[in-house]
Formats: sequence, C-alpha cells, structure tokens
Amino acid sequence: MDSRTLKPGESVHDLAHRLDKDLENFIEQKIKENEETTKNEPAKEPEDFETMWERMKTHPAFMAEVDLTKPLSAEVEGLIALKYEIDDVTDKAENYKEDGNVRFKYKKYRLAIDNYTEAIKCKSPDKKLNAILYSNRAAAHYHLGNYRSALNDCIFARKFKPDHIKAILKGAQCLFEMKQYRSAIEWCRTGLLVDDEHTLFLELRIKAEIARKTYEKEERKKLSKERKDEQEKEQLIATIRERGVTISGDIYSTETPGGVTVHLNPEGTLQWPVFFLYPETQESDFIEKVDANSCFEDHIMHMFSSKLDPPPWDLSRKYTPNTIEIYFEDRDTQQLYQVSPQQSLANTLKHDRYTVELGTPSFLLLAKGTEFRDFFLEKYQFNDRS
Repeated sequence: MDSRTLKPGESVHDLAHRLDKDLENFIEQKIKENEETTKNEPAKEPEDFETMWERMKTHPAFMAEVDLTKPLSAEVEGLIALKYEIDDVTDKAENYKEDGNVRFKYKKYRLAIDNYTEAIKCKSPDKKLNAILYSNRAAAHYHLGNYRSALNDCIFARKFKPDHIKAILKGAQCLFEMKQYRSAIEWCRTGLLVDDEHTLFLELRIKAEIARKTYEKEERKKLSKERKDEQEKEQLIATIRERGVTISGDIYSTETPGGVTVHLNPEGTLQWPVFFLYPETQESDFIEKVDANSCFEDHIMHMFSSKLDPPPWDLSRKYTPNTIEIYFEDRDTQQLYQVSPQQSLANTLKHDRYTVELGTPSFLLLAKGTEFRDFFLEKYQFNDRS
C-alpha cells in the first residue's frame, strides 16, 4: 500500500504521526543524497538556502498555500482534517473560516459557503467572529446572485455586531439588486452613521435614489396602463355581450398565434381572430382579422379559389367553394350546427348555442360528398338548425 494514503482504520492522529516520521526520513534521505553526490563529483558551491527552501516547500509540512481547486494528496487531506480535530469551538470555526476564505479567493463560492456554514455550526461564543462568518457567507451568496440569502446573512451578522460595516454595505447592495431601493437607501444611511466618509455608501445611496425615482415612475406608468387596459377590456366585453355574443374565458388569451385578440375597428365593428379546422386532415387555418359583418363565403372564395394552388394537404381539391360545409360544435351537448356560407360572422356568433371560447371563434370545415364527412356527422348528433 502507498505510504502516503490513509490506511484502513488509521486515525488522522496516526496519519500525523506517520507524516512526522516521513518528514524525518525525507530530510535524512536528502542529506545522504547530498553526501553521495559530493563524494562522486568535484567540489562545488553548497546549495544556498533559497534553493533548498524551494525544494522543501514541495513537502506538505512546509506548504505555505494549498490550491484547493486541484486534487489533494492524502498527506494534505490529512493535515487539513487535523485542523478540525480540536475541541475549542472558536478555533475550529476559525479554521473553517480560513478554508472558506481560500475557496472564496479562488472564486469557489459554493465551497466557500459550505466552509462558512460549518464554521457557523460550531456555535462559537465569539460575537465578532460570528458576524464575520455571516458577512463572509453573504459575500459568497452575493457573487452567486443569491441576493435574498445574502441579505438574510447580513441581517444575522448585524445581530452579532450591529455596526459591522461590511455586512451593512453588502446588505445595501443586495437590496439594490432586488430593486428595493428605499430599503437600500436606509441601509446606506445606517452605514454612513458608522462611517460618514465611506465613499461606497455615498455612491450607492446616490445610485439608489436615481434608480428609485426611475423605477417608481415606470411603475406608475405601468399601473396607469394596466388600469386603462382593464377599462378598455371591460368596455369591449360589454360591447360584445350587447351584440348578443356569448363568451367564455379570457378574451385576451395569448393562445392564438401572435397573441392576436378581438378588437373594435374605428367604425365600431368587431374584428375577430378565427380558426378554420379541418378534422379530416387534422389541419387548420388561422385568420387574424375577420370583420364581424363579412360572410363566410367571402373568405372561402378567397382561400379556395380555383385560381390558386391547392393546399399541400388537399392536392386532389376535395375542398372547394362549392363543396365546403361549415359547422360549429355546441360544447355542452356535443351537437353540430351547420352554418350557411352566406351568413355573416356576427349573425352566427349570436346563435343561442354558440359560445366563443377564449376570444377566438372556431369552425369545422368538411368536404361534401366524402366518406369522412358522412362518418364525422354520424359521430355527432347533427342538428341542421342554423
């Protein structure tokens, strides 16, 4: 087994003792190597201290800094573990904090949060240390965009030390990012009571004041527009009902392509988005704007004219102005009602069994003389009262 790995059942204290022995052996080996070299080679200048120190720093016992972003050797992991095998909760918390600071330095913010959290769990009686731990964890959360969590940690930090300047500043920055500008300004004022010349508080307060005025102005505009839109919607619904149309659901539903909705044109005529559905082919056509006074045949003549190429799903031209039949479905009874092509959309929508769902009338189009048309009508309780 590699002597550098933690053996089964070996404690970190045993590992530490073994590492001490390894260090002694390491130094003795280097001395012997140096003696052997000097015997076989011409005399030369003795190795200076700087060169020797650079070689010694490769041993875990002499490492001044550990790159925690890279895999660690068993020796280094053992030495790190030894830091936490102590009874003093404050010392243990300090050790976790130091590791958290290293990870923070390398922008490993999630790992830093884990270290600061472990330090907080130590429940040290040192209030200043606890304030620092919460403040440091807040900074790590802030860099991850966790502004709410960061703010909560700033609040806890100030419970341990109300005038902790870093916690106050970070809390103000969190509130600014959360667009809580008034609160951010209050935290800046609190910070300036602690340090009235702190430039970051002065700059953030001015920035928050400007942002607050802009934000509140935009919110007033938004609220005013929402009220206006709601009034227009209520007026439109009243107009639709006055014209004998039954509606269900939100007439401003965004389920239609492009979010097109019913509206009144300058002449006061309703303009409806309309779906034509073709059950036989499971295809559909969406017409964005159909004048309520227009007749169905106007649109069918335009869409299925013999002068136009047929749609790719009807190359045999089963659907023509002379063969198309129009129906609508009564959702409550599942009955079909046929609509005359010469009838206007307005008169059709006033039918006592028609309901406009989600602001978009829809109609079923079948081709007369086809087997599918006969099968489809048999499936429904067909009612020819239009």
